[in-house]
Amino acid sequence: MVSDEEPIVKEAFRQTELKLVELNRIAEAADRRAMAFAGFAGVIATLLFSSANNMPLEWVNYVGGIVVFCGAYLAATSAFPRGFYTPGQRFGHWEDHLVDGDSFIDALKFRAAENDERIIKNEKSLDENADRLKSGVSVSMAAGVLTATIQLFALLLLADHVP
Repeated sequence: MVSDEEPIVKEAFRQTELKLVELNRIAEAADRRAMAFAGFAGVIATLLFSSANNMPLEWVNYVGGIVVFCGAYLAATSAFPRGFYTPGQRFGHWEDHLVDGDSFIDALKFRAAENDERIIKNEKSLDENADRLKSGVSVSMAAGVLTATIQLFALLLLADHVP
């Protein structure tokens, strides 16, 4: 064993545990953002639906509201329950090391490597959900802006024809 191996392995294991804690905080914040946006987009969709009969092109508001709602749903799906690794492990995960007679350092190395795999899977999950949230936001915002723009042009065109 290298003379500095033990403190290095202990620190590496500690760092992987800290990374898992931080990824869980990031995931919680991302879920809150997704649900907050989904709620906001739901309000916008409701406004589009409820104001449709006051607009020159009623159907545009209905279509816009449906697309905004679809974007809200897409954003909300990024917060759906998913497999996500947390820090810490059950005793049963360590018990095999005792049975096999592994040294403490070897057990920590194994667990640190296992945490690395968990970190990679968590990061992949976060990336996939971030893409879903971005898509939902893009769809909702584009639909809202497009709906407002079309209605504005319709109102301007009608204003030219009103005596």
